[in-house]
Amino acid sequence: MARKVIEIERTPNPNAMKFNLDGLISEETRSFLRAEDTAGSGGSGLASSLIAIGGVSGVMFCRDFVTVNKEADVKWSSLKMKVVKLLEKEDEESEEE
Repeated sequence: MARKVIEIERTPNPNAMKFNLDGLISEETRSFLRAEDTAGSGGSGLASSLIAIGGVSGVMFCRDFVTVNKEADVKWSSLKMKVVKLLEKEDEESEEE
């Protein structure tokens, strides 16, 4: 079953948004601040892909949500749909393998 983003929430930090999912993304909390942080860890392909989006400065996986941090000079309007598409696309690709 494909993973879906069911809600996007603002956080107290204006440079972070919480993307709530309809299923589990990680059994434990994991944070990635740069592409190098994703090397060698299970399930890091998604973190690496998210960090590769221009303007994204870090990601955190926690059970059924992902928090994405952005650079201060980047607008959420240019990032939100890219993040959603990637979160939903990544799951579809993993099901095909």
